[in-house]
Amino acid sequence: MGLPDVLDGLSIIRNHRNTNERLNAIKVMIETMNITIDKKISIYSDPMDDITNHLFRGWPERLYVLYDQKILFQGKPGPIGYSIPSLDYFLKRHVVVDN
Repeated sequence: MGLPDVLDGLSIIRNHRNTNERLNAIKVMIETMNITIDKKISIYSDPMDDITNHLFRGWPERLYVLYDQKILFQGKPGPIGYSIPSLDYFLKRHVVVDN
């Protein structure tokens, strides 16, 4: 299954009308992307008032690195300022990975 197929599967609920629809969309994403506990991926959802989206400016999109309730990296607004290389550079310089 390619990325467009996955994204199409995630778009079954485009505008959540209530919390249950939003949580069901998250369940579909978890199943479709095969996200398991052993992958140690945290998934968060805004309440229906979208407060996190407003605080972190979900649009235009940005890349963030959060740790210990602090913003360590905040990318520039996309699509023009969206930069994976900048995030990669930050991570390589600031994150220590234990093997």
